[in-house]
Amino acid sequence: GEHLWKWLPKLEYDDQHYSESERKRLRCFIVRSLPLHKAHVIESLRLKLSNYFKPQVIKWIVATAVSRNVRELDISYSSYPEKLNTLPSNLYTSKSLVVLKLSDWILLAVPPMVCLPSLKTLQLQQVAYFNEESLQRLLSNCPALEELKVDIWKDDNTRKFTIVVPSLQRLSLFIPFDYGIDGLVIKTPSLK
Repeated sequence: GEHLWKWLPKLEYDDQHYSESERKRLRCFIVRSLPLHKAHVIESLRLKLSNYFKPQVIKWIVATAVSRNVRELDISYSSYPEKLNTLPSNLYTSKSLVVLKLSDWILLAVPPMVCLPSLKTLQLQQVAYFNEESLQRLLSNCPALEELKVDIWKDDNTRKFTIVVPSLQRLSLFIPFDYGIDGLVIKTPSLK
């Protein structure tokens, strides 16, 4: 019979409680199966992966999902030794993406060309920013954004945060107690 997983609109990969051999099998399965995925739209892709998955493999998984019009992306990457993971550039120009959740060892290196016209929910938890413009550039190119959650990571070196989002209705911002912030600009006229 036809492989049903090829049509699954929701994909979830989690290697948190796996042995090394199981992680290897999972990695082989993803690399083999994802290009064969037939659904025109991937409703959601959730990745909760350890550094057994090399950054370039994660980048490829995300790039493939974006090319399949993924609507929701939830990526958590825990790395020891600490290695930051960058995401593929096509993520930042996705027309289909509605929900984006990034957490842990991810470096937000936002390219000059960024446009996320459908993005409504953005969660950035304990991610690192390439520079102070990264968050600002991302937000100013999300014209439909309604919900934003930012948890600042205490080891991040960004000291100025600018959140100017005319469409934003809900905002949650967590700044660690011992975090020396230099500047915070929030302009969100539609906030409920």
